[in-house]
Formats: sequence, C-alpha cells, structure tokens
Amino acid sequence: MKKTLLICCFFLISLKIFGQQFAQYNTGSLYDSFENPAQRAFIPDTTKQFAFNFFIPNFNTNFYLTGNGQAALKTGAFESYYNTANLEIGKGAYNRINMNANSYFVMFKLFVSENGDEEAGFSFSTKAEARGVATDESIALFNGFRRLNNSNYANIFNDKIFYQAYHQISFTYREQLTKQFAFGLKFSALSGLTYRKINIYQSSISLDQTNDAATIALQGTSYVSSTDGQTSKQKILPSFRNPGAAISIGTSYRDESGYKWQLNLKDLGFIHWSSKSLISNFGSSTTLNDFSSSEREGIITHSLDSLTTGSQVKKGFTSPTNGLLELSINKSYLLGGNENIKFSPTLIGSKEVFIPDLQQR
Repeated sequence: MKKTLLICCFFLISLKIFGQQFAQYNTGSLYDSFENPAQRAFIPDTTKQFAFNFFIPNFNTNFYLTGNGQAALKTGAFESYYNTANLEIGKGAYNRINMNANSYFVMFKLFVSENGDEEAGFSFSTKAEARGVATDESIALFNGFRRLNNSNYANIFNDKIFYQAYHQISFTYREQLTKQFAFGLKFSALSGLTYRKINIYQSSISLDQTNDAATIALQGTSYVSSTDGQTSKQKILPSFRNPGAAISIGTSYRDESGYKWQLNLKDLGFIHWSSKSLISNFGSSTTLNDFSSSEREGIITHSLDSLTTGSQVKKGFTSPTNGLLELSINKSYLLGGNENIKFSPTLIGSKEVFIPDLQQR
C-alpha cells in the first residue's frame, strides 16, 4: 500500500521541463536492443527464435530550441508573422538548436545459441543530426525594420549551423556472459546523404529605411556535400560515394540490490565526404531590396544562401557522427505486491563525444 501511495504522488507533481534527449531503455523492444547493444531482445524459455519488424519503420526524433527566439520562430512557423518582442538586440544573446532523427526500416534478430545467451542481428536505418546557434538579431532580421532600429550594426549575425544525414547498415551481437553481466557490439557501415556546415565569424548590416533596403556583409567558412552526377535514385540509395563507419559498445550489469546499470558508447564514427564536395571561404556583401515587403523572408533566405557560398573549391573532408556516451540505472518495483503491474523508472545521463558544443563560442 505504501508503494502504491508513493507512485500516485509522482502523478500529482507538476514540473516545467525542457527535454533535450529522449531514449528507449529497458523497453524490451527491437529498437531498444539495436540502440543499446547489451540490451536483450528475447526472453529466454520462449519458442521464439527470430524477431523482425516486417519492414514497419520504427523512429525516434529529438528536437529542442532554447533562447529568446522561441516565440518568434514559433509564430513564424505557425502564424505567418514573427513575434520579436522577447528578442534582445545588441546584447549578444544566442539561440541554440539541437535535433536528432533516427528511423529503422529493417530490424532482424535471432538466437544463435540454444540457451538464449547469444543474439545476433542486422538493421538498416537512416539518421539525421543538426546543431546550430543563432543570434537574436539573426531572427529579428526576418522582421524587417521593426527591431533593427539603428542604421548600422557590426558582428550581430555571427552564427554557426551544421546538419548531416546518412544511411546506416549495422550488424549487432550480444552475449549474456554471466547472470549479472552482458556485453554487446554494433558495427555499422555508413553512407552519407547530405552535409552542410556554416560558420560566420564576421558580419555587418547597414539599414536604409528611406529606400526600403539593407546591405548585409558576411565572412566565414562553408562546407557542403555535392550530388553532381547522381540521379534522383542514386541520391537516396546507399552508395560508396560518401563512405563511413561507426561502432557501438554496450554493457549491462545487475547488482545484488536489483539495480540494472548500463554503459553505452553509441554510434562513434565518421563519414568521408567525396572529393566533389564544396569548401568555401566566403566574404562579400549584398543589398536586400524591398526589406519591409511581405516577400522579404524569401529575399533574405536567397541572399544569405548566396552570401555563404562564395568562391568554392572541390575537396573531400571528414565529419564525425553524433557519438553518445550514456550511463543509465534502472530498478523495477511491483505495485502493491501485484506481479502483473510493474513500475520501472530509468535514470539516464548522456554526453555527446565528437560534435562540438556550439554553446561555447
């Protein structure tokens, strides 16, 4: 009765939180077993020898945005105007974006031993990663003259943005070494789909309300993958044009108190983008006309894209994948002594390994 009352109290607690990562742990699902290699996909002493998703996609998406620009971007996306009241102009305020998407199209696992202590599997998935920091002024730019009241500003658009997408073909193996300890590995071959990285380290803008124009100058570096010479089919199918590799290592241990500990190093790898990729050091300016018109969003977007390309050089480069180091602890509780109702909370700590912390500039 005391345990039931304690659990009910948790449902009465109201908290305002901002989730940065969502993960599946201790769910017993195929997705869980491929993401956390030491996690069991099968229950011993059952008649099942194979597990398959029948080509039904399983996906997970994480997205968060922090900073004063939340209201402006939300209204811009859903209400066709930018509510820039919360933006702080000239104070060096930044907004941070973090996004991860992962979709498994094929997942197949099987027992490889009679006692069920060994599992092997194959999967095919597609992943996308994005990070960015943008100033309040970069968001205010899309609202015309409403918040940019001075005639000149310097270094208010010094932003960073990065995104990449790739296919992942994986083989995984798990073994229950003892009753308490399990170990798992996942080896992956990667095929890059798209990549873009922009770093603006110098910027300025001059505003001319009389002529309804603004002159913007940007200086920085740009990296972008290329699809030159590829058909529409070749652009989306796995190939050796942008090859890569990744590894995941997982362990799990159940101690004498019933706590289950898991340590995972997940998707630590790289992608080598082809020699047809484009690298540029840009530094130029352009004039945005009709700066207060209803068409300014398209005008600004097109102009910024042109400014950040500059003189391009075809050259290959290598990018890391979003490897994660995660530690979790879990324990199951029976509610009110009822074996059919189980409460199983999991506490997870997660740290990105290679992707740079864009919050530090």
